Amino acid sequence: MSSLFAKFKKEDGSGLILALMTLMVLSILGAALGAVTIGGYRLSSVNRDSTSAYYIAEAGVNQAYNDIEQMVFENQNESRSLFFTKIDNSLYKNGVILDSFQNQFNSNPYSEVSMELISEEGDSKTYVIRSVGNVDGRERTVEKTFEVTWTDNSSGPALPYIPSGASLIANSNMYISGNILAGNVIINNTQNNSATLTYTDVNNATFLHSPGADPSKVIKFEDWNRPNIREMDAPIPWESYTNAVSAFPEIPVFSPPRGNSNIRLNGGVPPTVIKLEENVAYDVIELNSERVLVFDVGNKDISISVNELLMNNGHIEIIGEGSLTLYVKDRMPFGSSSSLNRNSSQSKLTVFYAGRSPLNFSGSQRINGSINIRQADINVQAGAGINGVIFSGGNKVFFDGGTFSSPLIFAPKANIELVAGASFEGIIVGERIRMDGGAIVRYKEYDFSNFPFTTSGSGNSGSSKELITSGPVSEQR
Repeated sequence: MSSLFAKFKKEDGSGLILALMTLMVLSILGAALGAVTIGGYRLSSVNRDSTSAYYIAEAGVNQAYNDIEQMVFENQNESRSLFFTKIDNSLYKNGVILDSFQNQFNSNPYSEVSMELISEEGDSKTYVIRSVGNVDGRERTVEKTFEVTWTDNSSGPALPYIPSGASLIANSNMYISGNILAGNVIINNTQNNSATLTYTDVNNATFLHSPGADPSKVIKFEDWNRPNIREMDAPIPWESYTNAVSAFPEIPVFSPPRGNSNIRLNGGVPPTVIKLEENVAYDVIELNSERVLVFDVGNKDISISVNELLMNNGHIEIIGEGSLTLYVKDRMPFGSSSSLNRNSSQSKLTVFYAGRSPLNFSGSQRINGSINIRQADINVQAGAGINGVIFSGGNKVFFDGGTFSSPLIFAPKANIELVAGASFEGIIVGERIRMDGGAIVRYKEYDFSNFPFTTSGSGNSGSSKELITSGPVSEQR
């Protein structure tokens, strides 16, 4: 028994056991600490990437908003239609990827930014910018809502001053023979024989000349055909007239419709009706064989850009409460009896023609609307007509026979000619004007508040912050 107790009292090897137990405890603690450290590192990496993704998304929203704010500032003097066309078709419309951010931990961060129209009321539209930031696969989404308001910055009609009561205004030369005139007739030039008058009924007309000029030398007439003559208060600053027509707007860029970007109609009935929900671009619109194309604009002001509008023999009509603006880049031939907007008011149609080919109307063609011509000549005869303002930067305007209802022909670079009984009521402005063969021009007052075109430089240069306001950036969960 004593020997057994003696064996139990021996402590040889206990230190080894204690050391092993201590080592085991430390190993467990080390493993746990390592797991915690690794987990913390991984969690830290996730949080870092998630936080970075948020800031990348926020940077994308701010860049897009700054770009749109600059666009608003640059286009604040445009017409309402063109102003919103440029905003609606910004590069963010269909989404864009911004990836010019600094690399982070071997990752290439980027944000995907898009813009969407969410509401429209009066002259204001509300949009939302959404930005998805991505860092190493981690994504955060933020958005910013903003409102853009169009304001009419012009201080009146976007047109240089036209003296009241003037039916004819010529800058350098005027020749009038065998006609009827009513209203004020203005010759701006001071050179001898700048105006020639013969065999013309001028009982209801008054000729006005520039200050200081000798009317007996400037205006050539026979004693039996002496007109009423008086001096203007000041000469007309003709450069302001030519500058106005030189400010032809940039043709806006629209997206083509889904499917075919051409419309070609050849014969057959009933009319083809196209419902327009947004601005659109076509390559060619071609009408033949008396075909009718109807654009339903609803209650919107819609714009269409087209490379070639080939009205060989057909009609374009407009229905709805809104209006239609046509931008024609290249050609616009009009065949016999073709028409634009024949059944609606002329205020519903505005045409911008940027092509070089002359506009020839010689077979009962009709445009019931106003037209802005960048550089082409225009010839109207044989019962054709334009019921609206003709605003032209071309070198020739020719009217042959018929009664014309354009309230204003403003072509300060052009030679304007009215012959063969052409009859006109309104205001005509040209570099040179020639009337012959029984033409008739009578003054008719024009309401310049209805002038359909705006010219660059009209209006003021206010801050874009008055036109665009935004809410805070918010995250979308």
